[in-house]
Amino acid sequence: MFEPAGSRSPGLAALNNLDCRLSYKHSNEPAGANRLREGTLSFQAFGASRPLGTNGVILRYGAGRGVRLSGFNFNTTVGYAFNLRRRPGDGRGALFFSMDFTDIFRR
Repeated sequence: MFEPAGSRSPGLAALNNLDCRLSYKHSNEPAGANRLREGTLSFQAFGASRPLGTNGVILRYGAGRGVRLSGFNFNTTVGYAFNLRRRPGDGRGALFFSMDFTDIFRR
């Protein structure tokens, strides 16, 4: 697994703090006459502004991308991620769903 991460504080009004993470994971396992191969690449960035205006409003940003390749299986995932540190204006959480299928018998 490869997972560099970092944090910067540029001190700008619109971007006071920035946290980034890049990760890559690869596996290659034997499975009878075949091999199970999987690779996952993802990038995430989170940022926040300085307190703005007379009310001290802080803007929060988030972005992410990912790619996943797999050599075997069919998976479905459904879940709900709760926001444990809610701030005014934040949602309670997010519903997520994923489904992936790979045919191990193709050559």
